[in-house]
Amino acid sequence: MKDLNISARFIKGVGPSKLNILNRLRIETVKDLLYCFPRRYEDRSRIKKIGEIWPGNLETIKAKVLTFGEHVSKKGMNIFQVAVGDSTGVIHATWFNQPYMKDKFKIGQELILCGKVEKYNYLQINSPEYEILTGTQEDFVHIGRIVPVYPLTESLNQRWFRNIMKFTVDNYADEISEILPFEMRKRNNLMMLKEAVRNTHFPVSDLVLKKARERIIFDEFLILLTGIALKRASIKIDLTGYSHNLEGDLIGKFKNNLAFQLTKSQSRAIKEIEDDMKSQKPMNRLLQGDVGSGKTIVALYALIMTVQNGYQGALMVPTEILAEQHYGNIKTLVKPLGINVMLLSGDLKEEERRRRWQMIEVGEADIVVGTHALIQEGVNFKKLGLVVIDEQHKFGVMQRAMLRSSHSYTKDFGIDCLWRYGCFNNRRVATR
Repeated sequence: MKDLNISARFIKGVGPSKLNILNRLRIETVKDLLYCFPRRYEDRSRIKKIGEIWPGNLETIKAKVLTFGEHVSKKGMNIFQVAVGDSTGVIHATWFNQPYMKDKFKIGQELILCGKVEKYNYLQINSPEYEILTGTQEDFVHIGRIVPVYPLTESLNQRWFRNIMKFTVDNYADEISEILPFEMRKRNNLMMLKEAVRNTHFPVSDLVLKKARERIIFDEFLILLTGIALKRASIKIDLTGYSHNLEGDLIGKFKNNLAFQLTKSQSRAIKEIEDDMKSQKPMNRLLQGDVGSGKTIVALYALIMTVQNGYQGALMVPTEILAEQHYGNIKTLVKPLGINVMLLSGDLKEEERRRRWQMIEVGEADIVVGTHALIQEGVNFKKLGLVVIDEQHKFGVMQRAMLRSSHSYTKDFGIDCLWRYGCFNNRRVATR
């Protein structure tokens, strides 16, 4: 059995010097090579005659070099052109400000050219990708098939890297260990991992490529979600959260003061949030739904619940405008409850900012609405019980973590967290 963790320098054609360049692509081992997947593909199985191609299309042709030369345009741009032809016509391959290209070609060479065809006074392909055919067996790695195009550095070319990958796949792909049980593969109609890797690099057809990518993507999501689940489990195991009492005057008054009935989906989301918040395990839940579907009311319900239990709540939003809108709406809704809502924005004067910091630290502010100002040095909550993040994808992981840890009550407790996310494909509010 071959070792996939050996250095990539042992692959034929690599060696120590090329390995240093591969390291820039984070490729160190044979396994790294196998999992360096193409960024796109070119279907060179459909090579056309020049007489069959159309302006405006991405085309692949096979032709011979007839002549080449360079000139300088009126604007001082160096233009290098190669005239290539077959039995049906002639087309010019053109490169701009690349005078070194004149050393690449010889009259009579056979080329594969792939690029967008343009029509001026004559047919032209601007800055096409090309392969110089040598008449050897290795040419069939580059033509007559769906060809992979890899993400490379300037020091590497596609032809060399493709040859390296073909050798690696042919000699090492069979050594890839399967990580999914047969029943799971059968249930999800997935091909074996080694075949998926092989056909992601050198697919035999579009259909097989699609199936190969499905398997690779399935594995990536499975590993990601497993990692998230393990992380989430470790948080709940390692940290103790705040247990909230669901009964109280504030929640009752809030419900009675609403001018409308909660929808079934809002009530369902609230029930799930209540189940989490009454537990001593910290909540980490995503609230999602269409714009205007009532996510704010659900989030506010949770904030009022934490205030009712003697804690503070924080709502962090990405912009000053959103912060002011949320502050105004929340203040109006909780005014009859006697809850103190505070806006913490970045444009406050220094004296006012410090005054509000002090109110937060001594617990006079029950709900604090703000932008990144919430995670500035100097902001310390007395007893933070719930954090709501609005449009959580607009904040970095570290920014969200800073908010959850910005309380002086204790650093050993897990803060309940509700990610509020607006979307356009769910008709109702839901949590997960």
